[in-house]
Amino acid sequence: MLTAHKKPFRLYWRENYSEKPKAVINAINKAVQISMQNIHLYPGCLYDEVVELTAKENRLSPNQVILGHGVEGLTHKIAEVFLDKNKSGGIFEPSYFVFNNNLARTKSVKYPIRYDQKVEFSKFLEQMLDTDVFFLASPNTETGDYLLNKKQIEEFVKNYKGILIVDECYYGIGNLTVLNLLKKYDNLIILRSITKLMGMGSLRLGYAMSSPEIINRINYNFREIELDPINSFSLNIFKKTYKYYDILARNLLSFKEQFFAFVSEEFPDHKIYKNVTNFVFLDKGNCKVPTFEILNSLSQHGYVYSEKPLTDNSTLHFPELIELTPPPREYWKDYVETLKKVLSEK
Repeated sequence: MLTAHKKPFRLYWRENYSEKPKAVINAINKAVQISMQNIHLYPGCLYDEVVELTAKENRLSPNQVILGHGVEGLTHKIAEVFLDKNKSGGIFEPSYFVFNNNLARTKSVKYPIRYDQKVEFSKFLEQMLDTDVFFLASPNTETGDYLLNKKQIEEFVKNYKGILIVDECYYGIGNLTVLNLLKKYDNLIILRSITKLMGMGSLRLGYAMSSPEIINRINYNFREIELDPINSFSLNIFKKTYKYYDILARNLLSFKEQFFAFVSEEFPDHKIYKNVTNFVFLDKGNCKVPTFEILNSLSQHGYVYSEKPLTDNSTLHFPELIELTPPPREYWKDYVETLKKVLSEK
């Protein structure tokens, strides 16, 4: 059985705390039993089975799919293959921190964005077309929205000489995907994971989908034993639960919509920014207290916003906003009351 949630809740990685349907819990428990029975086996054959399953579900061939240690691990592998000191990468800024980490080792071009502004697409194209790799979080992990629509993404990849990586880890909350473009363009990689939508971050499992040529190049960077880089425990759970992807998507979407409605009712005088991720932004309004102090206070009450206490606003992209990731449903009222108390105390 899955254990009940207890404080503290780690919110800075935006874990998915929505309730899992009984069918999913049963599937997880069954997968755990299978993993225990086969713990003496290397996961190579199971890895191949999951690759085939993922390919089939996405209407691809197995040589168009590779599994890795989450989107993070796959991003590192992709950067190893396609970026070096003589090449340049591009991102929106701010964006997914793992993209930034990989670009720190090479030349980079960063297009500045905000949650309340649209991207000037022609200007963006002009700045990015000469880069060798572009990392696009779709939706953007820091603003919560789609910075480029599907038509713009296609125009970009069609005219791009480099490799476009599109991270769709939130797919299912928002429904923008460029999966069908894999049939038309061989310089496109799509990343997905089972962390945000399926709520299984501890498994550290993600997958990349691309042309056979690109997947082969990424595979080449694995050594012999690493050709099955995911453990059997993670593979078994994914194998048993992937068929519930759409159910889990609807489940999370409902969870988030209800949380949004709850927060909106509790903070009628504050502007709330809805988006296509599993968090929302609450505008501080007239509150003059530094946001980092508010977040530190929330952390002290069990709603953790940072591994270490924040000393200023320098690590916050939009300090005028408070990011709210929903904890388990039974803690919503306490979460909101805690935030109200923190704001009133200041």
